[in-house]
Amino acid sequence: SSDAIITELLKNGVNISAVYTETDKTRAVQTLNLRVIDSDSSVETALYNLRLKANKQLLNVKGDNAIITVQVVNNNGAVISGQNITLKVLDAKNNFVILAKDKAISDSLGEGLFEISIPSELSTEQKNLLVTNGIQVEASVTDENKLTTIQNFTLRVSATEGSQAVPNITFGRTQKLATVNNELDYQETLSVRVVDKDGNPI
Repeated sequence: SSDAIITELLKNGVNISAVYTETDKTRAVQTLNLRVIDSDSSVETALYNLRLKANKQLLNVKGDNAIITVQVVNNNGAVISGQNITLKVLDAKNNFVILAKDKAISDSLGEGLFEISIPSELSTEQKNLLVTNGIQVEASVTDENKLTTIQNFTLRVSATEGSQAVPNITFGRTQKLATVNNELDYQETLSVRVVDKDGNPI
């Protein structure tokens, strides 16, 4: 029913995925979660948003590590310090990726740092799983009203070494809603950019 769909949207938001496929069929995938609110209700919206980035866009499946930075900002874009950030590896049970820690407190820049590692001794099945799916992580922060913001991020994993340009995907957001269709609907402009490991457009 429509009520069930609305309930699901309010609970989980909308996930938007951008996919870039290379000539060798490998893919770069990045997902953005958009919160959905009921403008006719008095339900509070979460106070914070999360921005995720990594110091590497591509990890080697034979053994590698990266630093993931999670930044907490409020709905005006200002950084928020002193917040408890949680990061988890999705499907860690099967891919054996290791997090040095799963909790951090945002610093003066609103950032929490997490080190993630791929063990050097993995089975062929585990390596294939990582190369196919990448490492998917989920960051979350809960505000003082007990409302939780969740954001996903994907790190690519390769079975080969090299210095070639490796595509990754970044999202740009206006963070503003505009009314359309005689103010019956709302839209937000998103941009998707394919970049190399240094953030330069490809």
